[in-house]
Amino acid sequence: MAPKEIDFGGGLNWLDPTPEDGSLTKILSDFSKLILNDVYNLGGNNDDIRKVIANPMLRRKLTELIRTPAYALFPDFNLDKNHYGVKADVPPSNFKMRDLMLVSFLENDEEAIDGDLLLERAKKLRANLGIYDAKYILDYKNAISEEFNGKYLMFTGTQLYFGGKLRILGMAAEDGVWKSSLYSVYENKWNSRSCLLGIKK
Repeated sequence: MAPKEIDFGGGLNWLDPTPEDGSLTKILSDFSKLILNDVYNLGGNNDDIRKVIANPMLRRKLTELIRTPAYALFPDFNLDKNHYGVKADVPPSNFKMRDLMLVSFLENDEEAIDGDLLLERAKKLRANLGIYDAKYILDYKNAISEEFNGKYLMFTGTQLYFGGKLRILGMAAEDGVWKSSLYSVYENKWNSRSCLLGIKK
């Protein structure tokens, strides 16, 4: 069984489509405040806000940006710990694509493990890559080994809170295209379809 994901249609997906922390009204209110703050921080004023409202081309551009995969909007992956609820993060690793290898987190005759054990073993196995590494791999996805097809590659080094749940990044190939999404740590039993990534020495 594939792990449950939060997916907005490709790329790195940051937002839960069914948020548990408020209604659509609250989401729109928060969104408006963020836009206002950004405009003012860039030296703008109320007239600039009115331009966004009145100009259909600007509204279209904003919509296109929203629909763009999140990793394209945050190319340097500078996570805002207040906004994203970052529990843990690791610095980028130094590796070449050919140095990546699949690492199983299952031991002996285990068929699946829970989230706590997954996070613990990722550190123990030194296969605890994070979101910076995922971004690098996506940038060079054409060099991903064919051996990784059919697997969910889990990046346990970065742990994010969304909707009151702890989530980690996962990556899988769909119809030959590699996409990434956030997966709930504790809503899944982690089996052999998922793997960690290690770096060959």
